[in-house]
Amino acid sequence: METIQSTQPKNNASIVSLVAGIISILVYPLDILLARLLPPEYQYGIGLLLFICTPAISISAAITAISTGILSLQRIREDHREGKGISIAGIILGALGLLVIFAFAYQLFIRNG
Repeated sequence: METIQSTQPKNNASIVSLVAGIISILVYPLDILLARLLPPEYQYGIGLLLFICTPAISISAAITAISTGILSLQRIREDHREGKGISIAGIILGALGLLVIFAFAYQLFIRNG
């Protein structure tokens, strides 16, 4: 059985974009879930640390997803590489990650006062 290999070079930036987009969407909601599952005596220690660190990680991942996705699309146009769909998915997931972060922040800070 022969394996068919692609003749076009791979585009690693598109994969980075997709992974960063997935991380940007999953990190912050998991933080909210973990904070609610912590016992009350740990909520001010670990919960506060998670509350501060996870939005920064999620925002960083979303910006990375969007920027590497755009750079990847530029490389794909110039060099005729593979990975256009993966790059677009990374950009969309990064944008959705930012929306999730801002939706949670709106709910937490503005709506609840």
